[in-house]
Amino acid sequence: MGVDNLMGFVKLATTQTQITRTDLPNSTAAIDVSHWIYKASYGIPEALYHRTNVNQIYSAITSYIGTYVKLLKSHNVQMTFVFDGMKLPAKDVTHRERSARKAEARRLVQKFLAANNPQEARKHMLRCIDVKFDIVQQVIHYCKQENINYIVAPYEADAQLAFLNNNGHCEFIITEDTDLILYGCQKIIYKLDRETGECVLYQRSRLGRCLQTREELEFEKFRRICIMSGCDYLKNIPNVGLQTAKKFFLLTKQNNIRLALPKLAANLNNPKLKGKVTEEYINGFIDAETTFKHHIVYDPVHQKLRPLEPYPRGKSSSDFPMAGKRFHSTLAKELVQGKIDLDTLDPSNDLDSASDASDTEIDDDASSTTMENREVPQKRIRA
Repeated sequence: MGVDNLMGFVKLATTQTQITRTDLPNSTAAIDVSHWIYKASYGIPEALYHRTNVNQIYSAITSYIGTYVKLLKSHNVQMTFVFDGMKLPAKDVTHRERSARKAEARRLVQKFLAANNPQEARKHMLRCIDVKFDIVQQVIHYCKQENINYIVAPYEADAQLAFLNNNGHCEFIITEDTDLILYGCQKIIYKLDRETGECVLYQRSRLGRCLQTREELEFEKFRRICIMSGCDYLKNIPNVGLQTAKKFFLLTKQNNIRLALPKLAANLNNPKLKGKVTEEYINGFIDAETTFKHHIVYDPVHQKLRPLEPYPRGKSSSDFPMAGKRFHSTLAKELVQGKIDLDTLDPSNDLDSASDASDTEIDDDASSTTMENREVPQKRIRA
């Protein structure tokens, strides 16, 4: 998940600290809650695999999340939980590979259970954990009980978190996913200790220190370095990591990525890279960059879907299918409220049925959309 070794690469933009030594107390934070759900799940792999006692699963997960909530509430942090939504087309290869690994892990679980070896079976149960939609619903129910704001993202939670942070809906993001840095987030808290409050604070304002260049850092150049090193949307060229990508993008003066990439081997004076930049790779790079820029998110003020960054003039979501499809606002509101089963894309059984809505794109001129106010998203996004 994410870019390998990115935390080390941006170390100069981070600070090892404690909640009380940050501006987090008495502020607002959007939380990548899927990571807390998975961390809780690692303590109950047998229950999740066999699913013979779902109440045990629900209780264990909400209790674990509750320890973080207690910590943050003690510092008067107003929280918004953000859940992952539908699968993003740009991440299709990653999803297929992940599914294959989990299928193999399930096969090994069966093998070791049949051999009466529960210890080995448990190891592989940990590798095939799936968070079903009923668990998401239980955490949403917990949010309502605890008066915690929440949004189910249309697609990846990463982009939704970035939208909230970059548009004034929250001051901090709490996550373990380094990809949030590539979405341009301002302040991110990593490695939050639920007992001590110790954490690592990343600040985009310090990112320029990481490239150790006198030139002012262009964020686009930093993101391109990360994409070239390999991310969820594009595999890296073998032996091209962050340092090699950094060297290339600091050398090149060509901003047009389609013209810049073929010069990789020549600019680095590395004949081993000759022929590695294929047309397929260039197209994949452009798609990855497009996804980080124009990933579909939900705008809680205007209550509709929009791209994270405005489309170029004359372009619409149909030009960027890898970044997600835009669909009717009525259906979008049902989804972000948790009323659409993400496993089946059907209306949830125990929540209000989703309203009929055509699966057509609307309001594609997102470049004209402005934020009318900067309120924190309501805990139940109202129609």
